[in-house]
Amino acid sequence: MGVQWVFDKDFSFEDKNFADIYRFYTIETPVENMSKRGISLAKYGWNKKYITNVLKREIPSLNKNWKTITTKEKEKKEDLENIAQNISTLCKKNNIFEEVSDRREIFIHTNSKNNKTLSLLHAIRCAFAHGAFNRVEFYGEWFYFLENTLSGNLRGRIVAKEDTLLKIMEIIKNPEKYDRKETKNKAKKTTSRKR
Repeated sequence: MGVQWVFDKDFSFEDKNFADIYRFYTIETPVENMSKRGISLAKYGWNKKYITNVLKREIPSLNKNWKTITTKEKEKKEDLENIAQNISTLCKKNNIFEEVSDRREIFIHTNSKNNKTLSLLHAIRCAFAHGAFNRVEFYGEWFYFLENTLSGNLRGRIVAKEDTLLKIMEIIKNPEKYDRKETKNKAKKTTSRKR
């Protein structure tokens, strides 16, 4: 599995940003069938096809440092070990996770939901739900260190600024503000082809 992360930093639900982030990603998760209180992307008004492009357009770190390994929903034990090794290799290639020496965000996780955004949200949700997270202040900014495992095998590691997690929330909760550009462009292309 590579370098072991230790999740021992204290946290408080009295911190509004942390409480909002935890509630959104864990309790009201947009990943379907993960929480009785979940709110799906469709309920927010999103078309799953466009959300990834919108997030990459609006959040530079997702555009540059978002890496996935495609997997199936159900994997055999030996496949899980290979996936974990592939994620560890990706982490090392990107010179992260051995130690935090800069303010770079990175998102490395499996993609088993046939949608990169849902897979990211699933990885974040699982990290919070299973207590595999730290919230650390670094150069005056809050960073979240999130890890997702399955049967002891690594499925994802994420280093994200608190502002990035809040921005993802804002985008998902406000599709009319962000999705408009994508749907208008798509409508124009469809209309121009019909003529």
